[in-house]
Amino acid sequence: MWRKLHLAADSVTHEIICADLSLSGTTDAQALPGLINQTHRKIREVSADGAYDACYCHDALLRKKIRPLIPPRSGAKYWPDKYHERNHAVANQRLSRSNDMWKKKVGYHRRSVAETAMFRIKTLLGGRSGLQQDLELEWKKQENNFRQFGQQVCHKIAHMEQLRIDLLNELK
Repeated sequence: MWRKLHLAADSVTHEIICADLSLSGTTDAQALPGLINQTHRKIREVSADGAYDACYCHDALLRKKIRPLIPPRSGAKYWPDKYHERNHAVANQRLSRSNDMWKKKVGYHRRSVAETAMFRIKTLLGGRSGLQQDLELEWKKQENNFRQFGQQVCHKIAHMEQLRIDLLNELK
């Protein structure tokens, strides 16, 4: 099993502002709440693609008073009242039959700058052959160490149990 590195980058400075390591089955959207909870930095808005159009992502952003710039999925329905930003995007989508008008209004194009930052970071880290491979090797090493520790504990417990049995037999 491999691990997935989730990163959030500042679209202006390209600085990584938070990072999280998860199991390979964790989606980017599932990682978002934990990712933004790591930072105490004031984040004004988060630009993300439609894969993040989930209540738990919007809820996490609203709790930290972060403006979500997440295009609704095609054919999206309105959500309850607290999701004003999203419902505005849904209204624009229904009016224009796409998210293009909404993207222009909110400056969603800035997301491409963050994507460029992420591309540069991935290039620096070496993609699959670099950091991810190192993380997998370290994880396997830690698993092996833990397994060896467990075996040592089991051997010691078995030895102590044998000593207990021998002592009981001597007392008989």
